Amino acid sequence: MKITFEEIKNRKSVRTFEDKLLEPAAKEALVSFLKSNQTGPFGSTARFKLVDLTGAGQEELKQLASYGNIRGPKYFMAGVVKKSTAAILDYGYLMEKNILAAMTLGLGTCWVGGTFSRAGFLQKINAGAGEVVPAIVPLGYAAKNRDVSDTATRLFVAADTRKPWKDMFFDGNHETPLTEDAAGSYKIPFAALRYAPSASNKQPWRMIKDIARFHLFLERTPGYWKESREDIQLMDMGIGMCNFDVAAEEIGLKGVWKIGATVKGKEGWEYVATRQ
Repeated sequence: MKITFEEIKNRKSVRTFEDKLLEPAAKEALVSFLKSNQTGPFGSTARFKLVDLTGAGQEELKQLASYGNIRGPKYFMAGVVKKSTAAILDYGYLMEKNILAAMTLGLGTCWVGGTFSRAGFLQKINAGAGEVVPAIVPLGYAAKNRDVSDTATRLFVAADTRKPWKDMFFDGNHETPLTEDAAGSYKIPFAALRYAPSASNKQPWRMIKDIARFHLFLERTPGYWKESREDIQLMDMGIGMCNFDVAAEEIGLKGVWKIGATVKGKEGWEYVATRQ
C-alpha cells in the first residue's frame, strides 16, 4: 500500500460518517495493514485492531466512546502499547500511518485522544498487563453533508489554520527561522510535518535543521496535558515524525530517528528526537 504526500496534504478529520458497512476489499486491506504496521521508530511494539461495532447497540456505543461531536461511526482503529515515553511516540507514529493507509482506501478518520472509554477498548483488544490505549480512531465513509456540529468544531479548533514556517522551523539554532528555500530538498517533508494533525490543532512541533540532521522539539501548551490520560502532545510528536518520514522517503531521503542529541532549543522546549 503506497502512502504519499498527497494523502498528508488532503487529509481532513471526519466527524460525521455514513451509515454504511466497509467494502469487503477495503476492510481486508486495512486489517492486513494494521497487522503489518506494529513496530515504531524507537522499537516499541503496538498491537492494532479494527474494532467492528456494527452490531452494537446505542448504549454500548455511548459507553465506549463519548466523543462529543463525532456522529455515526461503527468502526474504530485502536491499539495497545506498554506505556513509556518511547511507546507513546511510536504509537502516534504508527497510528498516523494507519490513518494515511485508511485514506488511500477512501476512508475517513478522526483522532480521539481524550473522551473515550479506555477500559472498554482495552477489553475489546484483549490487552495484557501494563498495556494502554493512548488514542482511538473512528473510521468509515465520510458523510456527504457535514453535521452542523462537525463544521462548528472545525471552526472552534481552527482546523484549517497552520502556523507560519518561521514559528515552527529553524536553521542551525532556535533563533534563526528556516526559509522554504533554505530547506532545500527537505521542503516537502517540512511541509508534511506542518500539515500533521495535533490535539486541538495546537501544532506543538518545533524543528531545527542542523545541516543533515533534524532536531525535533515539543513546545507544550500550558495546562493541556492531564495526568488522567496519556501524554497527548507527546503523541503529536510521533504523528509529526510519521508525516516527515512519509514525505521524505517518497522522494528518496532516507533517515532514522534517534534520541540523545545534545542540541539546545529555546527555553521551554522539550527535546524529543533527531532524524539523521
